[in-house]
Amino acid sequence: MIMTKVIFGNHSALRVHRTERDRIRKFYRDVLGCELTRELHDKDDFRMGDGFYIAFLYGSGDGWEADKGVTYAAEHALSEDDFLKAIFLELKADDVEEMRRKIVDFGVKVL
Repeated sequence: MIMTKVIFGNHSALRVHRTERDRIRKFYRDVLGCELTRELHDKDDFRMGDGFYIAFLYGSGDGWEADKGVTYAAEHALSEDDFLKAIFLELKADDVEEMRRKIVDFGVKVL
């Protein structure tokens, strides 16, 4: 039997509450240095490093042309407590201690 190989892709998406938009932008753009590559009324796309993309889906919307047919419902966003149980991202940095300080200073809860 031949097994199909599967790997993780270079895209991820999170459903979040619209009230978190400014904080998410500040954290990913200003703290982590990600590039905000696309801004829609219901979605932001960030590029992390050379080839990983993370999308934040805010509240409700129709996905516009970016994700035609996809709906982002506010009731599907995780609560703050549930978010702490969700998948996490491993971050790599040239200066780990400096990046950790910036992240903690921003207010991210250390687990």
